[in-house]
Parts: sequence; structure tokens; C-alpha cells
Amino acid sequence: MAAKAPSFTLGIEEEYLLVDRQTRDIVPEPPDDMLAACEAVAPDQVHPEFLRCQIEIGTRVCSDLSEAKGELSRLRLSVADVVSRYVERRSLDQRSVESLDWYLTFSKFKLAVILEQIHARHESGQTMGTGFEGIDLMVDQLLDECTDPTTPVR
Repeated sequence: MAAKAPSFTLGIEEEYLLVDRQTRDIVPEPPDDMLAACEAVAPDQVHPEFLRCQIEIGTRVCSDLSEAKGELSRLRLSVADVVSRYVERRSLDQRSVESLDWYLTFSKFKLAVILEQIHARHESGQTMGTGFEGIDLMVDQLLDECTDPTTPVR
């Protein structure tokens, strides 16, 4: 009897730092209500970190990469929306929100690198199981989104 290929699940975490737009210093005491607002839009998926200037998001357990990408997009948009509302309410510099696109693009690039490593391992037979087919297409899509400035943040 042939051995059944193992199924896999995955989750992705990202961490964001609150940085002062003018000085580029890390903000040591971010407003408590901003973290609470982020936690409210994504319960059990947004968490404080050891450093108060850091916020972590984490997807739910996903059965494939497509589901993980959708979860990550939803979480990024949720956090971006909260930050945008916070900036508007506090009359802060709008440029700090506009720079969020850069960080989201960088996150997509990092995810593309990780997925490319998984793809290479799968192609060489080091990673087996279902759900790895098509990872190369996801890498291409993520890199396209990184290089096209007209691509909306997802």
C-alpha cells in the first residue's frame, strides 16, 4: 500500500513597528487606543509584542497558500484602515499613512522570497505533499504587485 502524502497547514505572522515619520525613530510609547482598535477589527489575530512599538498580526491556520494570502490581505487592510482612521482623528501627518504602501510592498516581497524557497524545495523533491503546485505562480503574482506602482494594496 502506497504511503499517503501528508497534508499541511500554514499560518503567517508579520510584525509592524510604529516609526516617527519625521525622525525615523521608533515611537517608544504608541497610543494604547490604536492597538485596541486593531485588535477589535481582527480579534485574536492582532497582538502586542514585547516592545510596545511593535504590533504582530497572524493569519488563522490555513489549508493552502491561496487561503493564507487572502487572510494576510484582509489583516493588512484591517490594520491599514485603523491606522488611517487614527491618523485622520489625531490630525497626524498623512505621509505616514502613505508610506504604508512601501511596507506592504516590502512584505509582499518577503513573502515571495519565502514562497520561492518552498517552491525550490518542492521542485527538488525535498518538500512533498499536496498544495505546493502553483506556488511559482503566486511568487510571480506577488513580484508583479511589488513592481507595479498602480497595483492597489490588498
